[in-house]
Amino acid sequence: MKLYVCCLNLLMALMILPGTASATTMIEESPAQIMTRAEYVVSASVIDISAKIEDNKPFEYITLKVNEIHKQDGEIEILENDELTVRIMGGEVDGKKLEIEGRPEFAKDEDVFVSLNLGENGFFNVVGNVQGLYHVAGDKLVNDSAETSAMFVRKGEHGQVQFTIPKAEQRTMKEMKDMIKKVAEER
Repeated sequence: MKLYVCCLNLLMALMILPGTASATTMIEESPAQIMTRAEYVVSASVIDISAKIEDNKPFEYITLKVNEIHKQDGEIEILENDELTVRIMGGEVDGKKLEIEGRPEFAKDEDVFVSLNLGENGFFNVVGNVQGLYHVAGDKLVNDSAETSAMFVRKGEHGQVQFTIPKAEQRTMKEMKDMIKKVAEER
């Protein structure tokens, strides 16, 4: 009888608990597919990262200063030295934390190569989530996605960003520029 009551209580608890677990499914795309879907592809420096709560969820706002434009097919014209704001759901603000698998992670004062689309809200988003963001490490571009199976160790603040580069496949800026050219020619 005791086992029956225990099992019944467990079953009832499972039935009335709200569904708090959720899963994110990220479709793996090749860099060429991401470049095709992107309205903009730029090399930029991360000059600011801020966060705030909206609709009871944390959002990060990443301010990028454009260093070079590699692709521009969007509604607005972007120029070198323009500042763009990328809005990403997730992170931690005032004790509220939201972890999202596949979410791109920026570090202040780092240089990035990023694929962007302009959202209806006026902010940019990263095409392909983590797959559309490459961190510049010398002459290499390294991505945090499954492509490298490793995250960078970012050290320092104020312009002194160092990387521990994974041994997995990396790309060069020239390879990415050639890929963008090829994608444009195939249209």
